Formats: sequence, structure tokens, C-alpha cells
Amino acid sequence: MEKILISYDRNKAIRMINELQEKCNRMNRFIQSIFKENDIPLTAENFHMAIFYPQRIETVYYSVLNEKIKSFPQVLQATARLEAEYAVSSMLKKLNSFELTYSDKQYIVLSETICKVNEDAIKESCKRYLTDEKEIEVYNNIQQAADTLNNLFKNEIPLNWINIFRANNGQLIVNNELNFNYFVNRK
Repeated sequence: MEKILISYDRNKAIRMINELQEKCNRMNRFIQSIFKENDIPLTAENFHMAIFYPQRIETVYYSVLNEKIKSFPQVLQATARLEAEYAVSSMLKKLNSFELTYSDKQYIVLSETICKVNEDAIKESCKRYLTDEKEIEVYNNIQQAADTLNNLFKNEIPLNWINIFRANNGQLIVNNELNFNYFVNRK
């Protein structure tokens, strides 16, 4: 399929990359820190879960906790689980505070336990293409007209260039009142 790039908003791409990279950096630091504090294994799977499905980290946390306290007396296990509720609540609150939008998530890539920005995907999203055959044909015709006008004016289009033409029955025609000598003697 033929496609023609007609615009690219470079500033928007840079802004999106910088904003998302800042979020990724904060998440990388926080997740590594909170996992260490709570003895949650820092695996690619757990890291992925913390970013995309934070609620599931609760299950991992309790699994680690239950393994640690299984040899404790029942009363201490119950106390540990009650205290864990605060830690889980705090952890989930912070994970959810990153406020990753659907759009953010589609531009994030994970490399093991590091969150990165997919810069190429963001740049591509800031481009606009024509893909429809008829639109491409219209674009090419307009480009050909622009090239011809640039050649006629030797790349110095006068402000009143539109006065060279007149409209007649839906078509452009030459303005017969034009000073043709002006174009001949231009430097």
C-alpha cells in the first residue's frame, strides 16, 4: 500500500516522549524500591504486573508474606496479615497514582525490570499519512501544480499571485488583463 507522509508534529512527539519518560523513570525507581522494602521478587513478570495490572501485586505480596510467616503461631500470622493490609493499600495507592492512560501504556516497552518509552511509536503517532488512492492522486496533482507555479515564478511567488488567474465556469483561466512583461523582465 502506498502512503505519503504529509505532516509530522515533531514538537508534540518530543513533548510526549519527555513526559512519558519522566513517568517511566519515576515508576522504575518506585517499583524497585517498594519491591525491595516488601520482599517482593523483582522479576520481569512482577514488574510488568505492577505497571499494567497493579491490583495483581496484592496477590504476589500476600504469597510472599504467607511463605514468610507460615511457621509463626496463628495469632502472629493474623497480626501480620492485618498489618500487611496497610502496606498493600499504600503500595497500590502509589502504583495507581502514576495515572498511566491507555495511550501511555501503548507507548511503554518493558525490558526485564525497566520501563522505557517506545520513541519510534510515539514519533510515528505524530505523523499523518495519505493512504487512499484518490487522496494520493489529488495530492500529486496539487503538488504538480505547485511545482509548475514555483517554476513560473522562479521560486519568488508575488503576494498577488492569485490575480494571475480568473475563475470562469468552474475553471481557472488566465487573467488577460495581466502585465505579462512583468514576468518576462523579472530577474
